[in-house]
Amino acid sequence: MVRRRPLRRRPVLHGGLRPGALLIAALEENLRRFEAVVSFNGKAFDLPLLETRFILARRPPPLRARPHLDLLAAARRLWGLRLESCSLQTLERTVLGETRAGDIPGRLVPQHYFRYLRNRDPRVLKPVFEHNRRDVLSLLSLACRAARRFESFLEDPPGEDGVHPLDLFSLARLYRAHGFAEAAVRCYRACLDSLPPGPLADRAGLECVRLLRRLGRAPEAAALSRELADARPPRLWALVELAKDLEHRLKDYRQALEVVDRAVGLAEGLRAGPAVAGTGVSPEALAHRRDRLQRRLRRAEKRALRPDPAPPESGPAFSP
Repeated sequence: MVRRRPLRRRPVLHGGLRPGALLIAALEENLRRFEAVVSFNGKAFDLPLLETRFILARRPPPLRARPHLDLLAAARRLWGLRLESCSLQTLERTVLGETRAGDIPGRLVPQHYFRYLRNRDPRVLKPVFEHNRRDVLSLLSLACRAARRFESFLEDPPGEDGVHPLDLFSLARLYRAHGFAEAAVRCYRACLDSLPPGPLADRAGLECVRLLRRLGRAPEAAALSRELADARPPRLWALVELAKDLEHRLKDYRQALEVVDRAVGLAEGLRAGPAVAGTGVSPEALAHRRDRLQRRLRRAEKRALRPDPAPPESGPAFSP
């Protein structure tokens, strides 16, 4: 006995397209009107999901070649160091100064949609549309705020005051990563002016010194190293950077050795195991640098003690 499967009705609309394919076709026509994409976590979630749906419908994804600004990534680069979370609601509250009232949580949106599929009552989708409308408006405000923040230190003097030190450090790194070296230096210096001594200030100072050196501004880098080496409390990494400049650029081995001796004494007071905590400098590296400077200084002193070779005696003038 052969059991026959019950027939399933599959609605077909508009030239053989099923409802899902019809939705994809309408979405494709709508998306092709736009030249770029702005999203929030769209690179990791929304666009891959859309591309999968288009591929399953045997249609080319229309947004694959479009420029895409994912504001979640931008927000993490600009404010992530200061904020515990970079969710859109957190950014609205802390960056935009806005608080939603009467809005449904995003986690309830699928529940409202499935309820609509069951009873076909469009009124259950009204809070979903309102939630999405607020999301879009927040993305617009956030994009404008991020653009203003990025442009703020491109000018000298900066166009924005009162920026949090953690945001300054994040902005400096963003500038440096995208080739805006002068703006990065301004941000690092503003960060150093507003931060108390600590690990973050050390990172900002060290990155600023090394960036100045790469820009060919070694005297300025050395001046900043000396300023922070003579601060209270002195920065161990600044002593090391100053010793490097004295040794390799100025060839002043004696003064470089004095600076390294100061660094060794400071490291002994800060020692917390095989490496000096929070400085990136090990006692072994300092000892190696001191030994090398001592050898170089001895060779330089020996060369200084050698008598100058006597000039050759002039013989009789040659006459043809």
